[in-house]
Amino acid sequence: MKTMLKLGGVLVLLLVVYMAIRLVGPSALERNTSAFLSAVQAEEFEKAAKLYGGISDPANAGRWAGEMRKLHEEQGFRLLSFDGVKAEYDDGCFCTGHARLTFEVAGEPLEVEAILTFGESKPRQVCAFSHPEKGTLPELEAWDRLACHSSF
Repeated sequence: MKTMLKLGGVLVLLLVVYMAIRLVGPSALERNTSAFLSAVQAEEFEKAAKLYGGISDPANAGRWAGEMRKLHEEQGFRLLSFDGVKAEYDDGCFCTGHARLTFEVAGEPLEVEAILTFGESKPRQVCAFSHPEKGTLPELEAWDRLACHSSF
């Protein structure tokens, strides 16, 4: 009987730990990704660089921030809003997710879907995809070079 109680206790403990990971894990990733996107939206690029997990060498954070600033200031490409930031559980981790982003391109809003990847509780990639009928946009390609395929 004691063995059954101990086994039951262990199972309950494992269930509690599992549920805590399932509930707390995505909220931290979603919160950190939202903080990154908020910093980009507010044009606080140095802050955004610190919140972004796609920069492999911290010494390159300033260069990344400068490139993002250039995209906003010289090309008129701005993040207007974002919503629906969601981390998804798949293959044993919260490694991917999605969000909806609205950019300003040539004075017009452009709504896109974004695929997210995470690493070390930070967004590692924020890959924006336009609608197929819009075709390829150089500004969106520049965003993806910085926030999706970053080599910094």
